[in-house]
Amino acid sequence: MAFSLKTHIPKRGDAEGKIGRYQPYVRINHVDGPPLFIQGGKYYSEGGELIKELPDWVDDEVAKMSPTAKRECGLEK
Repeated sequence: MAFSLKTHIPKRGDAEGKIGRYQPYVRINHVDGPPLFIQGGKYYSEGGELIKELPDWVDDEVAKMSPTAKRECGLEK
């Protein structure tokens, strides 16, 4: 899955616009660098590129997140 700011995906062929999928994301930020987005358990830059090497501050910011937020963005099951 590629990163998308579109969180509500309508059902295919549904003229009423019912939600088929929900793909929430979380934006985390720190003074030491640009913000990152977490969606589907993966980390992305502001431009939508997948980030493989995370900055040192990410673990501290993720630790501040609620269990619900972690679950919704795919970090916990």
